Amino acid sequence: LEQVTALSPAPSLREDPRLEGAWEQVGCTSADFNTRKGLTGLGGAPFTSPAALFYCYDGGAVCAKEVLRLFGRPVLLNELRGEYGFSPDGALMQERFGDADLGGQRSSKEFAGATATT
Repeated sequence: LEQVTALSPAPSLREDPRLEGAWEQVGCTSADFNTRKGLTGLGGAPFTSPAALFYCYDGGAVCAKEVLRLFGRPVLLNELRGEYGFSPDGALMQERFGDADLGGQRSSKEFAGATATT
């Protein structure tokens, strides 16, 4: 991956204007994400599983929306809001979430914050 990235004419993630906008996550290699069964961990609840994950990046703000299946039907939406930034060399991106709507509860007091680095 490092060789392909080094040879790519695309700008670094930090400098790439294509990052801004709405995205659907279509794959994941994170062991932590897979162990947790999604972004919030609620996908590991009985009869529940992750269905989809969407991100929106806008000028330093990030919003992640996690859709969960209950009994096989996509019925639950969790939304995490925060900010994102980059390492000094632009090689890593970090998302810091400080507010979340979980299980239908707006700005859930149960949410203690979360950080993800890619």
